[in-house]
Amino acid sequence: LYQHNSLFDTSEPKIAKTHIYHTIPTNVNSNPVNSKPYRVSSEKQKIIDNQIDSMYTSGLIRPSQSAWSSPVVLVKKKDGTYRFCVDYRRLNQITMKDSYPLPHMEETINQLGGSSYFSKMDLKSGYFQLPIDEKDKPKTAFITSRGLWEFNVLPQGLKNAPPSFQRVLNNLLATGRWQFCLIYLDDIIIFSKSFPDHCTHLNNVLSVLNQANFQLNPPKCAFAQSEIDYLGHTINAKGFKPLNTNINAIVQVPNPR
Repeated sequence: LYQHNSLFDTSEPKIAKTHIYHTIPTNVNSNPVNSKPYRVSSEKQKIIDNQIDSMYTSGLIRPSQSAWSSPVVLVKKKDGTYRFCVDYRRLNQITMKDSYPLPHMEETINQLGGSSYFSKMDLKSGYFQLPIDEKDKPKTAFITSRGLWEFNVLPQGLKNAPPSFQRVLNNLLATGRWQFCLIYLDDIIIFSKSFPDHCTHLNNVLSVLNQANFQLNPPKCAFAQSEIDYLGHTINAKGFKPLNTNINAIVQVPNPR
């Protein structure tokens, strides 16, 4: 892990080095989507301004002269803070669907049963690590009272974001995929029969991610575990079962009257 410590450096955002860029193919006869900014309170405007400053400083966005524009919305999280989002619904309506397959949860979990060692990794703000094709950056433009900005990286809310992200990770980790590594969007799990094999597999995956300039989220990573929680299940050498918290939630559902 030490030789790949740059993967765990979260002091500033990183953009992955990949030959696959996110594209936004829109219907040929569609005109650019153009929206006005939503009205917000002065308190929320300050939150929006701070987020824009942070993203601009980090290179995630840039000033725009696009004919496209979508409004910003703040979504309240469980902890009371707000998540900066862009309302891309109108853009999504004219975006052609990317049919790249997403993984089936059951198929992924079934592949893990019987292994003795597990490591899981979570990519920090995974979408923000994926670059957008230069020609499509203007389509990501969002409008606020401070002007017009566009993304250099993949924002949440775009129609084809999940399949695009899955494609990048699948291609990047193609050598070990299904043999000792599985990817479920921004969650990566490594599974092995023996500890020496696991060290080799782990080094393989970390090396690839490091070379591609990806960034991991340390609090959500776990390494060389004999039992691990993944995709709502507890997995070990004996097999897998739903997490106890999920079971308790079902048991505690009151009987219908």
